[in-house]
Amino acid sequence: AGYALQVLDVTDPSQPSILGRLDLDFGVRKLALSGSLLVAAGGEAGLVLFDVADPSEPVEISRHGANGEAVAVALVPGLALVAEHGQAEQSARGLLVFDISDPAAPELIGTYSVGGEGAEAVAAFAKYAFLSGYGLHILDLSDPTQPIQVGSERAGWELAVSPSGRRLYTFDWL
Repeated sequence: AGYALQVLDVTDPSQPSILGRLDLDFGVRKLALSGSLLVAAGGEAGLVLFDVADPSEPVEISRHGANGEAVAVALVPGLALVAEHGQAEQSARGLLVFDISDPAAPELIGTYSVGGEGAEAVAAFAKYAFLSGYGLHILDLSDPTQPIQVGSERAGWELAVSPSGRRLYTFDWL
């Protein structure tokens, strides 16, 4: 058994059909899409970018390894925000900020550590990242090379931000 990225046609939801497939040597934890750029949090493979312009032939463009595990990803224009989890001593164990303006060469430009075993989820709206990891961390990304915490809350394991950016929904064990 292996892993694969599949592109499905769901024009008729009662009969989804596979348009394309790409076999992978890693598992994917979360996906985010911007145009024809599909971005994956690929666990130990790190950040992985795919070109899905031709749905019959998705193509891996690039990878940028993580010291821990890339467990979630969110996109803001030109940036991929990766939640990293793990026990590796050199792991940022928090947020990794990548410049993906050149998808063939993603560049790690900023980090934010939450300590412990790291982050579990990330969501984004405008210039803010919402990161879960030992609580909720609200980060200002005005300078993506130096994310700054501007707020926090005890709860927050899984996250979703409303389209308006005015509401954040979290899940936590209380």
